[in-house]
Amino acid sequence: MSQDTIFQVSEADAFFVRNQKTLTAEGLGERDPVLHVLADFGLTPTSALEIGAANGFRLEALRRLTGCQATAVEPSAVAVADGNKQFPKVRFVQALGHELDGFSAGEFDLVIVSFVLHWVDRARMFATAAALDRVLMDGGRLVISDFLPDRPQRVRYHHLPDADVWTFKQDYAAFWAASAIYKVEEQRVYDYRTRQPSNTAPPDQRFAVTLLKKTLGGYETRALPALEAQGKS
Repeated sequence: MSQDTIFQVSEADAFFVRNQKTLTAEGLGERDPVLHVLADFGLTPTSALEIGAANGFRLEALRRLTGCQATAVEPSAVAVADGNKQFPKVRFVQALGHELDGFSAGEFDLVIVSFVLHWVDRARMFATAAALDRVLMDGGRLVISDFLPDRPQRVRYHHLPDADVWTFKQDYAAFWAASAIYKVEEQRVYDYRTRQPSNTAPPDQRFAVTLLKKTLGGYETRALPALEAQGKS
């Protein structure tokens, strides 16, 4: 059974139940790092998608702030049911991040992925990235919020200690930026314990919110150091 399947059939519900009391849209714009970045850049999306959106609390806050159409993709049936009840103006689809065939290419001008990618089964990482890219329009923004260790790490998932389940922590923004189709416009580093900006948080307690812009025309990038050295020889 893949990690994605485990999350879909059991752990997604368990995660939502553990955290449900904190997943509220009230006043979120004042305290959510993702919404802070969007506001500071003056971004007002018309059609926003969030992957792993829980009950849609962040999307509802964004919808109230900007008037955008908001779509939540979430594997937890419990979270989707709660979201449909609390936030009826948010559209909910129960699915995983690579299961976006029901959406049109370029349907969204904003895609948010917050603390989801480190859980994605490695066998589906490229499929997930491709799915997100397909539904984001040219010129749209991708926001990635996730752990930011000094180097990629494979860590056993502590909520399922008896299962062969892992989390994969790394700079996911670099995954997209390496394509030269996405450009990092902003990356802000936070302390996971306080959720406050920090340049001194230890690597195992550090996360980043990264804003990337998609441009199908591509961005100019520097050659790898070894290739630059070759060009000078």
